[in-house]
Amino acid sequence: MSSKFKIKAVPSLIVQAYYEMLDDKGFKMAAALSYYAAFSLGPLLIIVISIAGFFFGEDAAKGQVFSELKNLVGPDGAVMIETILKGASSKSTGIFAATLSIVLLILGSIGVFLELQESLNIIWGAELKPGKGLWLFIKNRLVSFSMVVATGFLLMVSLIISSLISIVNTFMGEQFPSLIPMAFIFNNLSS
Repeated sequence: MSSKFKIKAVPSLIVQAYYEMLDDKGFKMAAALSYYAAFSLGPLLIIVISIAGFFFGEDAAKGQVFSELKNLVGPDGAVMIETILKGASSKSTGIFAATLSIVLLILGSIGVFLELQESLNIIWGAELKPGKGLWLFIKNRLVSFSMVVATGFLLMVSLIISSLISIVNTFMGEQFPSLIPMAFIFNNLSS
C-alpha cells in the first residue's frame, strides 16, 4: 500500500486533529499548563534579576529583562510586571522575596512538568504503570524537579549567551557598523 502524502488530505487532517483535541480536553490541559507557567513567572523573574544583578548590576539586569518582556508581552504587560516586581524586590523584602520565590518557582515548575506529563499521557493514550504508592509519587516529583533544574540551567546559559552577544553587538556596532544586521540575526537564532 502506498502512503504518499496528498495535499488534499490536509483540511480533513486538521479537522480530525481538532476533534481529537476536543475529545482529550485539550483546552483544559492548556489552561492548566498556562496556570502553572504563570504561577512560576514572577518568582522566576525575581531569581533571574537577582542572579544577573549580581554579575551585571541590578539596574542593568532589570533593564535587559524588561526590554525582553516588552518584546514578549508588549509595553503595557511589561509595565504591569515591572510594577508587581518592584514591591517584591525592595530592600526590606529582598531576602524573604528571594526565598519565597525559589520555593514558589520549584512548586510551580514541578506542577508544569507533572501536568505536561499527564497531558501527554492522555493525548497519546498511555496507561499509567501500577506504582508503589508513595515511592512512585516521590520518583515522579524527583524526575520533575530534575527537569526543572535542567531547564533552569539551559535558561541561565541562554541568558549569559544573550548578554555576551549584546556586549559584542555594542562593540561591533561601534567598530563595524555594517555587521549589525548579522549580529542581530545571530542573537535571535541563539535565543
